[in-house]
Amino acid sequence: MIYDVSVPILDTMPVWPSDPQVKLTPKPHSSRDKSHIVRVTGIEIGSHTGTHIDAPYHMIEDGRRLNQIPLQTLIGPVVVLEIPGVRSIKSSDLEKFNLSGVQRILFKTDNSQHWNDSKFYEEFVYLEPEAAEFLVERDIKLVGIDYLSIDKFESESHPTRILSCSGVMSSSLRDSI
Repeated sequence: MIYDVSVPILDTMPVWPSDPQVKLTPKPHSSRDKSHIVRVTGIEIGSHTGTHIDAPYHMIEDGRRLNQIPLQTLIGPVVVLEIPGVRSIKSSDLEKFNLSGVQRILFKTDNSQHWNDSKFYEEFVYLEPEAAEFLVERDIKLVGIDYLSIDKFESESHPTRILSCSGVMSSSLRDSI
């Protein structure tokens, strides 16, 4: 079974405060023989919009770029860990789950309800650095969370993302499962 966890791209979707707003521009035109209308849309977005992957290069100068990440890292069985009612995900939240044999994790948090806010939600749930370390120690190869960052908003040094990019691929994903 394949599940699409991508967020629909809309003009009204929340974007990171320093990123460009999404701009969808209808660009219909007549077909060459004028028998019908061809409907296309111009799309302007930042690379950190909606469902996206942060390659290690996003935070580490000599880290792998997106085109250097093996597709096998991004495709395969995944475990969805539902962790509601928390401000951040700590290693103590993760210790209750059996992660034996798990390679990919998607976090379902209260963040999911903020994709329709039409503005950026600053209090999103994030992964604590010690929880990222917990996952790195277990050789988890992909971590996804249901908002625009895995680090705390206004983090100065991005400790979770740096740790994740060193050993775990971080991505921001909406959960629709």
